[in-house]
Amino acid sequence: MKSSSPSQLPLNFNTYQQTSLDDFIYGDNDEAIFQMLNDQNLFVFIWSPHKVGKSHLLSALNACYLDQKKTALYIPLANFQNLHPSMLNNLENANLVCVDDIDAIAGNKEWEHA
Repeated sequence: MKSSSPSQLPLNFNTYQQTSLDDFIYGDNDEAIFQMLNDQNLFVFIWSPHKVGKSHLLSALNACYLDQKKTALYIPLANFQNLHPSMLNNLENANLVCVDDIDAIAGNKEWEHA
């Protein structure tokens, strides 16, 4: 006997989209991005209104470094509860470390110390 209720088939969709500097919209920030790509001793703190492309930029810079066979890490802290602060240990030898959504850990002493 056939079941009268329809069944749902799972589809394997991957929603991750590789970002690139090729699809980043530059404005007055092109010099800053050039410096981030070429200066090995640079510390940059990027801030701007919500939803203007900061995460895209960080992810694209990370991909660019990896394409050049350099060590690069992209650390999204929006869901830091699923991560452990020890992941930030020994990052000083990486060519690039992109920490995204750092405001998410504000007030969390263990993460702030790390």
